[in-house]
Amino acid sequence: MSDGIGLTAQPLETVKVDPQGGHIARIAWLCQEHEVQALVVGIPYEFDGQEGRMARKVRLVLDKVTQATGLPLHEVDERL
Repeated sequence: MSDGIGLTAQPLETVKVDPQGGHIARIAWLCQEHEVQALVVGIPYEFDGQEGRMARKVRLVLDKVTQATGLPLHEVDERL
């Protein structure tokens, strides 16, 4: 969650993955409850800039989250 002026990110809660998809519903609910306007998500690229296994896994979840929320998504390179 962003602070009131959109300058810094603040933690809200950790949502654990649920094999039945409950984590997607929880994220969608949190977005609605907190009137989220957009999602900013780190993509864990490989050091050479390629999308590895983890980035592909993240994208699978992101597809479901954006379908559930309808919110715009902004990706950020999460490499070290």
